[in-house]
Amino acid sequence: MSHGGEYINMESNTIRITETKTGLPRTLGISKDIKEVLNKIGPKKEGNVFFITHSQLRSQFDITCKKLGLRHTRPHDMR
Repeated sequence: MSHGGEYINMESNTIRITETKTGLPRTLGISKDIKEVLNKIGPKKEGNVFFITHSQLRSQFDITCKKLGLRHTRPHDMR
């Protein structure tokens, strides 16, 4: 099963990231939870798996931090 073309391999539970800060591609493991979400979405032959802009992601991050009482938190802090 293919999700997002050659980037997500459900058999080996990996995801290939080709655009990175260092310019070098990386392969990451897929957790059981992520695999469940991808299976619910279904296969895609091309394009993005999720459709969310940077500003939408940032807005939801800020809302979640506020609900949790986290002040002065940046996405980078979650690493």
